[in-house]
Amino acid sequence: MEKFIQKTIHDLIGAIKKYSSFTPFIGAGISNASGIPLAGEIWRSLGTRLYEKYNNSTPENIKLLEEWLYKQPFFREENPYASILDVALINREERKLYFQSIISGKSPSQAHNAISKLMTHGYAKVVVTTNFDRLMEYSIINICSCMPIIVFFDEIPEYVNMNSLRPKVFKLHGDYLFGNIQNLDREIYLVKKSMSEKIRMIAYDGPLVVAGGSLHKGYFMHDCEIQ
Repeated sequence: MEKFIQKTIHDLIGAIKKYSSFTPFIGAGISNASGIPLAGEIWRSLGTRLYEKYNNSTPENIKLLEEWLYKQPFFREENPYASILDVALINREERKLYFQSIISGKSPSQAHNAISKLMTHGYAKVVVTTNFDRLMEYSIINICSCMPIIVFFDEIPEYVNMNSLRPKVFKLHGDYLFGNIQNLDREIYLVKKSMSEKIRMIAYDGPLVVAGGSLHKGYFMHDCEIQ
């Protein structure tokens, strides 16, 4: 993971050399360096819970777990994460408590802090993130010595002053402390308009530099340059 973080910082330095400003788009890989599990780790952990619930035993290995999951009517091979979350965490409160348990106490990674330093020098005004932890916000508070403007998944930020130097965080999938996490297919579809509007707002401020994840262009209704 240290190698990945160094590569991320290298990519950001490359963006500085090429563009006067850009927008970091950060995904789960950035927070994984802080100890927050990736989607694959989460669905296998929750899948183990389900296995134990229905079999009164613990799977001997990952292969046995996956073989059992693939036979279950709720399991969708094209999206194991969403299908298992739907069954293992049956309501919003359970999901909130689960994600609090895996996020609480974690600190920003080296990559979070590198992005915050770029913001202090004006290279980036906005961070767009699919992460529902608060590590980017904590990093900005520590490095930039100010509270960022946070625009949540369901807000269309009509009145955000994009020329302001105050750092901004656009959260596409919600915030774990509010329990408004939007990470299932049907939930993402419902906030697609808000996502699209956020991307439209930053599309003229240099390219999106994707770090720690991947960006599915199908999320958005407007074209923008992606690095």
